[in-house]
Amino acid sequence: MTVTHTDGFAIVPFEVDAFVIGMGERYDVTIDIRSGVWPLVALAEGKQARAAAVIRTRDAGASPTPDLTADIDELDGVWLRYADLRAAEDVALTPPDVVDTRLITLTGGMVGFDWGFDGRRFGDHEPIEGDEGEWVALSIEDITSMWHPVHLHGHTPQLGRAPVEARKDTVNVLPGQTVEMMVHANNPGQWMLHCHNAYHLEAGMATVMSYR
Repeated sequence: MTVTHTDGFAIVPFEVDAFVIGMGERYDVTIDIRSGVWPLVALAEGKQARAAAVIRTRDAGASPTPDLTADIDELDGVWLRYADLRAAEDVALTPPDVVDTRLITLTGGMVGFDWGFDGRRFGDHEPIEGDEGEWVALSIEDITSMWHPVHLHGHTPQLGRAPVEARKDTVNVLPGQTVEMMVHANNPGQWMLHCHNAYHLEAGMATVMSYR
């Protein structure tokens, strides 16, 4: 399948066998379907669970449905990485060479269920403040043991600093990793920045980006 858009913005088309998708992320793909009956499978990360559907071409007739519990060869194939994503020319941003960087740490754990940003739950958070028109690099580090799909309202940032980087409003931040979101502050207001895992959000894993 060929990935054509991520989070609603066009990328340079990229062909893969599979991709990871977090809560709140969106991918548009095109599929060149061969004649027959084919499984479309999603595996749950860290669980023995899956969702599945069947694609059946009109000429397949009464061909038997494939075993949706069987191993899927494509899941051992080429997986999409954020490093593979390149913005299409008409949606690419051009951030300046020097920008203000804000360090954000994803904190908490399953024992205390004390999810937050920089050790603070929403309500005790410190807003990310700035000025309209400036560029801000949100450097988001995950020091927890879980994945966190981080979503910013009101903007579609660039993933990284190079002009060719894809635009995404939701990024999966893996344990021990740091992801940088380049934000152009061109939509004044108070905007939520939060983990899109609803359990973590409800526990307080959120803050606000505020400027006017």
